[in-house]
Amino acid sequence: MRRWFFGAAALVVLALGLFQFRNGLLELFPGFGADREVKAAAEKAGKAAADFEVLAKDVYKTGNAPRQSDASAGPLLDAAFNVDLVKSKTALAKADLGSLGDWSTSAVKVGSVFILAGTGVADFAHPTDSPELRQQVDRNTASYAPELGRYMDAQLILQGAMLDVIAATGTSNSDVKAGIDQVRAGVAATMTSVISTFSVDGITDDWRRDRLVPLNALAPKAAKLFLPEQCKSLSEVAQSVSQSMSDAAVQGGFKTFNDALKC
Repeated sequence: MRRWFFGAAALVVLALGLFQFRNGLLELFPGFGADREVKAAAEKAGKAAADFEVLAKDVYKTGNAPRQSDASAGPLLDAAFNVDLVKSKTALAKADLGSLGDWSTSAVKVGSVFILAGTGVADFAHPTDSPELRQQVDRNTASYAPELGRYMDAQLILQGAMLDVIAATGTSNSDVKAGIDQVRAGVAATMTSVISTFSVDGITDDWRRDRLVPLNALAPKAAKLFLPEQCKSLSEVAQSVSQSMSDAAVQGGFKTFNDALKC
């Protein structure tokens, strides 16, 4: 799989996993007792994503995405990407998975605007691979590093919260096993995607160090639910990327990551 495709694949697989997880589990616990603050924030993120898509409707052609410094775009990006509320919640439950999944989907819609800017591809779920497309996505990763960094952090934090809920719920129910397997695969692909961006030309060591914070927070949560082969594969990717880095702090961050990713 090409490096840039990791992101698109992760989003699609995660969406499928969450959908199946909801079918298998959330129908039994349909939302009663959901955290009101998280639900309201997820709904706000959904509206912000819809508004941002209108604001950025031609970006896939023009390549000029609204920046977080823009008065019209900044509040929308804040609503989609600011997930500090989730970090403050220590007792989310099955009923909150729907809100977390919806928030993640909204972040995807906003983040894909920056990923696909100027590529001619309007739908992140149906890209057509080409060298030109991969090159443009790499350029976008560097050009829109502040916005995409926030997007990646939000996804890692939201997915970490979902893994916490799944771990607390248990994974033995055969009715939801397929969904949980797909969520595992989606989270692994997302983590791989984020790590792969470290090698993009134009990305700074400061940016890499910032991304290692949520990666290292997610690693022990992932290790509780990942299969051994998933931990091994992700660890190998991290080790390979780490060896290409010259910054000691980044290398140390990857060591912490791999130490925590033990299935």
